[in-house]
Amino acid sequence: MAPNQLPVTHPAPEDRPPPWPTLTVVISEDSDLVRIPILGTASAGNGHGHAYSLDAEDGDDAVYIDQREAQGRELLAVRVKGTCMQPLLFEGDVVICERVRHLDQAPSGSLCVAWVVDDDDFGGNVKYVEWASESTARLLGEDGTTKVVPRSRLVVQGRVLEMRRKL
Repeated sequence: MAPNQLPVTHPAPEDRPPPWPTLTVVISEDSDLVRIPILGTASAGNGHGHAYSLDAEDGDDAVYIDQREAQGRELLAVRVKGTCMQPLLFEGDVVICERVRHLDQAPSGSLCVAWVVDDDDFGGNVKYVEWASESTARLLGEDGTTKVVPRSRLVVQGRVLEMRRKL
């Protein structure tokens, strides 16, 4: 052994596997993914989200899911704004929803994106929707906040299926 050289008692790092499990990264063909445009923001706080169009698909902001998960579903995505859904949802999270065409697609207690139609505002909310009676609904936050609205002014756009968060 040469002076100033330490004895080698283990294989070089490139010659041995890491001590943790490894994952194989599979790069998918674009045709395996479905693009879901992020249509706007929905409030998870006391305020209101910004009105957005369900037909808007020309924005650059989007999320992608596997086509097998999207098959047969009409999907939309919105970015969360506000804090009343913490610790479940945080500001900046994106929720992917299945479009609701009939209220039976959003059973009481479902996490939904819903518009409350007011005289002065028309914006989205991400809340649990509880059908309180024939004429009223409650929008419930994870923090215990509740907003009671007439069912006639509540338009459920989508039932949340998935959340995406950037770390």
